[in-house]
Amino acid sequence: MRVERRNFHATAQFRRKMAALKKLSDEDRLYKATNPVERDKSITDGYKDRIRQKIWDKYWPHDKDLANRLSQRLSDYHPDHVWELQLGGPDTVGNLKLLHGRTNTDIGSQIWGQMPDAPAATVRMLACGLVFMAVTLLVFAGYVLLAGALRRRVLSRPRLTGLLRHAFAGSFLVLGLGLAFSA
Repeated sequence: MRVERRNFHATAQFRRKMAALKKLSDEDRLYKATNPVERDKSITDGYKDRIRQKIWDKYWPHDKDLANRLSQRLSDYHPDHVWELQLGGPDTVGNLKLLHGRTNTDIGSQIWGQMPDAPAATVRMLACGLVFMAVTLLVFAGYVLLAGALRRRVLSRPRLTGLLRHAFAGSFLVLGLGLAFSA
């Protein structure tokens, strides 16, 4: 997935967002979420309200002008899900950061535009599971063929068969003694 930086994106905010998405991608935690994405609108709405309240609590008593300017500036920002909901992110307060509204909307749109190309998590897991099962089947089939070929060679040599019998008996004796003295 590729997200292009546009000239109206705040550089530091864009880099922070891309670094977070890259980290999640490197950890293989991104996937296409089911649509529509379940979310609790009160979480994002409440996040901005709590920040506004913190501004008032901190600055209103001694600098009303600064409190008003910060509160006004806050109207240009959106609560952004750092791990995008559409990429499987949680709808929690811990996943929110303020991001310039236009930047947030544009990045989300760019990701959404590429979503049809992203595999759904269930399909990806099913494909990985099928590949794992096929490889396991091939490995065990190889074991069977190898064991069959070696069986004929071993059984046709009585001295080798006797040596193998003694080797297995000795290994069981050592394991038994180890178990007896470990208790």
